[in-house]
Amino acid sequence: MRRRMQIVFQDPYASLDPRMSAQAIVEEPLVIHGIGDRRTRAEQCAEMLELVGILPAQMSRKPHEFSGGQRQRIGVARALVLNPELVILDEPISALDVSIQAQVLNLLRSLQEKLQLTYVFIIHDLAVAEYFCDRCRRALSRNDRRARRPGGALPAAAPSVHRVLAFRGAHPGSGERAAPSTCRSQRRARASLREATGLPFSAPAAPWDATARSALRKEPPLAEHVPGQWAACHFPGELAATRLESETAA
Repeated sequence: MRRRMQIVFQDPYASLDPRMSAQAIVEEPLVIHGIGDRRTRAEQCAEMLELVGILPAQMSRKPHEFSGGQRQRIGVARALVLNPELVILDEPISALDVSIQAQVLNLLRSLQEKLQLTYVFIIHDLAVAEYFCDRCRRALSRNDRRARRPGGALPAAAPSVHRVLAFRGAHPGSGERAAPSTCRSQRRARASLREATGLPFSAPAAPWDATARSALRKEPPLAEHVPGQWAACHFPGELAATRLESETAA
């Protein structure tokens, strides 16, 4: 199983042994799994390093002699030298400069197409996920048609100074009192509803009935509300639809 699954780690500075050369780092998985002899392993390492953009003259260098992007390329070569079926990319660009991130993403994309790889891409940047991940891109595109922007409420959950100030103004301290609840997203739901309708959650004219208010006092179960998309929410997608209806009416 370890030969069939490999991982590219987040930090290229901590994931490479500083005492080993680039060639030794990439060759180590072959040695561990007893693949080939010394000559064939050296040839495989040279081919893989060249494939990720490391020149033959650089193979004898130690990690501290490479840039961050080059180190991550070595990490990619180490993961791919075993010809795995599945590669887990654990935030592979978060520790890199913005100017280098695009190079690594393009490299991973080209290797995926060339070697027919399957990636599990762990990332916190939704813009990168939308660009790089096939299933995520399709899901965000569906939401875009409903809420006029990719991901609907998901990008809206990203930290923002303006959103924090609006959040504080829409809840305790502004005359509204949040009812005790085990739904962790209750306040965010109320803020989204207020933004869409201009009405506080407790207003008689608010479009949420007593059943909805009662549901928010319970922990929502994790459920698949559309094929391939899971959410722990009592009303998944409804806030985005409410916002769209409000914008359309305006």
